[in-house]
Amino acid sequence: MPQPAVPRRALRALTAASALALALLPLAALPASAAPGYDYGDAPADVDAGVGDPARSLVTGPRLGRTVSADRLDPDTGTSTKASESATGDDDDALAAVPPVSVGRLTTLRLDVAVSGVTAPARLCGWVDLDLDRTFAASERTCVDVPVGAGAAVLRWDGRAGVAGDSFVRLRIATVAAEAGLPDGRAASGEVEDFPVAFLDVPPSPQPRLTLETVPAPAVVDRAGQEVRYTYRLRNQGPTALRDVRLADPRVAPDALACSPALGATLTPGARLTCTATVTTTQDDLDFGGLETAAEARAEIADGDPDDPADDVLAVGPASVGIRARPRLQVAVATAPARPAAGDSVTVTATLTNPGNLTLTDLRLERLRPALEGLACPDAPSDGLAPGAALVCTGRSVVTTADARQGQLDVRVGARAEQPYGLPGRGQDDVVATASARVPLTRAAPPPAPTSTPTPDPSAAPSSAAPSPGRPSSAPGPGGAADGGLADSGGPASAVGPAGLLAVAAGAVLLVRSSRRRR
Repeated sequence: MPQPAVPRRALRALTAASALALALLPLAALPASAAPGYDYGDAPADVDAGVGDPARSLVTGPRLGRTVSADRLDPDTGTSTKASESATGDDDDALAAVPPVSVGRLTTLRLDVAVSGVTAPARLCGWVDLDLDRTFAASERTCVDVPVGAGAAVLRWDGRAGVAGDSFVRLRIATVAAEAGLPDGRAASGEVEDFPVAFLDVPPSPQPRLTLETVPAPAVVDRAGQEVRYTYRLRNQGPTALRDVRLADPRVAPDALACSPALGATLTPGARLTCTATVTTTQDDLDFGGLETAAEARAEIADGDPDDPADDVLAVGPASVGIRARPRLQVAVATAPARPAAGDSVTVTATLTNPGNLTLTDLRLERLRPALEGLACPDAPSDGLAPGAALVCTGRSVVTTADARQGQLDVRVGARAEQPYGLPGRGQDDVVATASARVPLTRAAPPPAPTSTPTPDPSAAPSSAAPSPGRPSSAPGPGGAADGGLADSGGPASAVGPAGLLAVAAGAVLLVRSSRRRR
């Protein structure tokens, strides 16, 4: 039975439907993630291999550059069919080019990114694989907000490339900030673009160099108040000009520096700047053992930031002035009264004087002879005995019988002190001095000599006549009678002591012997 004829209009519709079905058959064989309208990054497959979810954005909303097209997915790699080591397979036009990055230097990478189609606020993020580990880490990311109607945005990185090699920059824009802030995964709007960047070993450029020499005169001082003249010689020994040259010395006020040319000048390569200043030596300098200074010179490089001292060219010029040290100590002794006697108290005054040029500390008296009672130094300075200063100490001693026998009092005083930065307990570096005095003593008056008594002649008869020459007359006793020539002892006249009897007997014996001789 013949089939009914198909209307021509229906046949044309069937033919069009069949053609559309045949055109969609290849797309039906792709994974769901490869649906038409997604833009993928162009970095090599191993950049996103560890993620498992490649970066892709539905082609709608804001764009990077002016053009965007949907990409096809490679079923073997799971990435865009345009992905390559050069990352230039797609029609990416957000960047003109990425400048190379120097290895090992702290680098600021600034990229001007072209955008379009921003009809709602968007977020732009970028990543630079600085360590060449084929991943985009959060530490390698920077982001900015893109306002409605914007045509460009700026991304900036401050980082350091680790090694030389080929790296990649990934850019991503989206209306949802959280989607734009991830280097991989799906976004409901926007675009993803990858760009190559080279990390290069750049030979070091000639470094700017500034030198500073500080010369003192004289090179040695020996007293406080002595002036030292410093000469500072600055020189630009680098290959480029240095501007805003400055100098500072901790010992010199800024307005006390006389410079030619004036500070703040620009020095061309090989040019010099000279300054002078005068410093007065202090006692602290002498006690320290010298004048030490370390002047500092600074300058700006040609493109340096005046507000950033980190990029300044620096030079240091240390200088030392020696000290001719004279540690000295003197002791003087005085006593009062001038001529003491045995049993008298003698005041001993010891005066310690510093005739040197160093401050002496820890002053003490030692080896005192005789020992002094109540020894005190009431005005002892707590910070040491300065040059030219004196310290007075007093004590007392009593003149002994032994002193009286030798007719003088021997006084000896020793003193010891530490010089600056001496080692306590080590006597070798101590400053010592001694002094002595011989004090004459007043001798006591001798007792009166006893009166001698004449011996009477027993052969002579008592007589009231005048005595013969050479023989003392008898003195009347207390009762008016003669007492035989004996001195009045103050006792009764009739009492004769044993000594008197012995004297009479001895006289009689002598008279008898004399009479016999005459016969």
